[in-house]
Amino acid sequence: MNRLLTFALTLCLSGLAAAGCPQGQRAQLRVEVDARPRVLSATDVRDQAADLFDDQGLAIVQPDVAQRALLRRQKELIAMGDAVGALELARKLGANWLVSVRVKGRQRPIQGLAAGLYNVDARAVVEIVSADSGRELAKARGSRRKPGLGLGAQLPALLEALLPRVIDQAVREACAKVPVRPQEAAPEADEAMPAAGAASPVDSL
Repeated sequence: MNRLLTFALTLCLSGLAAAGCPQGQRAQLRVEVDARPRVLSATDVRDQAADLFDDQGLAIVQPDVAQRALLRRQKELIAMGDAVGALELARKLGANWLVSVRVKGRQRPIQGLAAGLYNVDARAVVEIVSADSGRELAKARGSRRKPGLGLGAQLPALLEALLPRVIDQAVREACAKVPVRPQEAAPEADEAMPAAGAASPVDSL
């Protein structure tokens, strides 16, 4: 097989893997925020991340009041290192992906400049695990730094620039590992096939 054909086949398979993904996947979204001083809540980041995943076509399982106890239990299981139990709870919530978004923000004073100016760092890690198999599908990370006012003024803008890129990378990696579903044959393809026992155009030559 020549290189051009190999390259075309690779592009074709990549397109098939991307088709329908992440559409058809349902994810439970977990968000952790570590910002000192605390200027952003996990709920704020969760809403932002959920919107970005929704733009990608990934359905986020929105827990109701009755399910929040399961989510609290899941957090306890993860803290204890019980990944299997955490994935079982994800399946109970109707998710086949467990998506974790971890955000970290820090500020450090800029030496030699006026008080109140800082180097602000933002880091994000997005991990996607299959709730069905426990297999890690993706782990993407990124960081941004910006000098200026403190964490409260800079972190939301930094995440607005950072999260879309990291989430997009994670979704692409996960979709590349999702099995390609076989394409159904088009009805007209069957009609074009000669009936059993009928002479084909090649036989008549």
